[in-house]
Amino acid sequence: MKSVIIFCSVCIFCFGCKKNKVVQPLLENYPQSWIFTIDNSNDEYLYFYTKPNNMYTDNIQKSYSLTELEKDVDCRFYLNLTRGADGKQYVSIQLDNDKHRWLFAGESTNRQEKHMGISSMGSEINLDNDEYNYMFKIHKIEHSSGVKTVAIESVAYPGYFISSAPPGFNYAKNQLTLQKESGPENATAWQCR
Repeated sequence: MKSVIIFCSVCIFCFGCKKNKVVQPLLENYPQSWIFTIDNSNDEYLYFYTKPNNMYTDNIQKSYSLTELEKDVDCRFYLNLTRGADGKQYVSIQLDNDKHRWLFAGESTNRQEKHMGISSMGSEINLDNDEYNYMFKIHKIEHSSGVKTVAIESVAYPGYFISSAPPGFNYAKNQLTLQKESGPENATAWQCR
């Protein structure tokens, strides 16, 4: 009887361990469309937007309708899966109302900083698989508000995340930057609305 109990226990343990070793795929469905915000204060959100070929941040009162905001400025972005030359899947980010416009990470003109930009491309569906400046990794972040929250990492610049930090003194203070972080948990946590 002891042998049967031990055998059953070992089987349960072994099968249980095998199930725990299976890595679950990212349970996100793409494409998705988001406005990225941060709770800047009790009354305001910080959000990022494009105008016309650059990326910026600005504040908006939380009482202001996000539906109205996206009518006023280009701040809703379309995310979809893309595949890099390395065979891995990443996410591309386009302007939701003009999918010929793609977000990219690039160096500043003085090559001392990383900034976000947007450019017009011939296609609204495909990237070349070696255009890593246009590819991002989305890291889900735990957040107490219940709103989906992510850190957005550049594939071209590993460890650099889209940030709410202002740029150096040579640039507009609301220029959207990428900042080097030790991991997604230390990066700017964008709420997806």
